[in-house]
Amino acid sequence: MVNCACMFSAFCFVIANALGIAVVVEDSLSPSFDGRMEQKLDVGYIRNRWDHRRSVAPLQQTAHFFNMCGWLFMLIPLLQLSWALSRGGKRKVGIHTAIAAFAVFGCISEVLARLLSFGIWGAAKWIAESFNLSVWMDGSNN
Repeated sequence: MVNCACMFSAFCFVIANALGIAVVVEDSLSPSFDGRMEQKLDVGYIRNRWDHRRSVAPLQQTAHFFNMCGWLFMLIPLLQLSWALSRGGKRKVGIHTAIAAFAVFGCISEVLARLLSFGIWGAAKWIAESFNLSVWMDGSNN
């Protein structure tokens, strides 16, 4: 019998990795990074970079969401495995408790990292939409 949580986890990881590959391809098709233009704080260049990041963000966020779901679904079989290997909590309980604890803490850290990245994208979107770059180099605001 196939464990449904394993199937959902595998499905989510496959989708997340496919979307991640799409993000990498999209980034490779973007205009190349130019450090000199960024150091000069060229308004057009910075605006183009942020527009590109905004266009790729939904794809990247979807990949992160599927990755987060994959980790959540993977936690169930890992906990079941550590319970089964300990024969219902009767054999080498410490080692199998450590396996379960590492699985839980790893899942929690992945989920928190993904949720924090959603917050970072929201803050970056707010910054990109609210700041007026056309007066960035104005020397009157010292």
